[in-house]
Amino acid sequence: MLNEVHIEGVIAGKWSYNEALFLRLAVYADPGRGSRRSDAQGREVPDYVTLRCEGALALVGGSLREGDRIRAAGALTSREYDIGLEAFARKARGEEAALAELQGIAARLGRAAAMPHVLNEVVSERLTMVETAVERAEQREHRARRDERSQMTPDQPTLRQADRGQATPEAIAEGQSRGMPSETVATGEVAAAG
Repeated sequence: MLNEVHIEGVIAGKWSYNEALFLRLAVYADPGRGSRRSDAQGREVPDYVTLRCEGALALVGGSLREGDRIRAAGALTSREYDIGLEAFARKARGEEAALAELQGIAARLGRAAAMPHVLNEVVSERLTMVETAVERAEQREHRARRDERSQMTPDQPTLRQADRGQATPEAIAEGQSRGMPSETVATGEVAAAG
């Protein structure tokens, strides 16, 4: 049977347990796939998968940070464990009165009641850095500046207007802030001076 997983995502969480490193990966759907979901603000909502890194891969993965985008290859595996009623009651959400009653029942039963749970995860065999969190932040800033420039209205002066001989006081000030004399900006010699 085939059991091979290739996945790319952004590290949303990281922890260690019993000499293994676990990475919680936020995975976004490929463009064109129908399974894309959005939140109330219209932002794409990721799916999450847990990667388990063992041995040398756990050591290498130790240098990864939340926000890094990585690719992983490995195999799908699962573990079974019990969630005790008391643990469930501590993490449960809902109406306050119902939660209080549930916690009372859990306190009476102790560990006598539990729910079986199956956890699926990818045991990683290979990790590849795609983009660090710092690089991702720089790209977001670059996109924001680009979008800001594309939103500029035509009446906002730019050095491009000075290039066409349409120097405005604002364009002259901007040129001077770049170290160009005002007469260079005003005569349209910006391209030659730049």
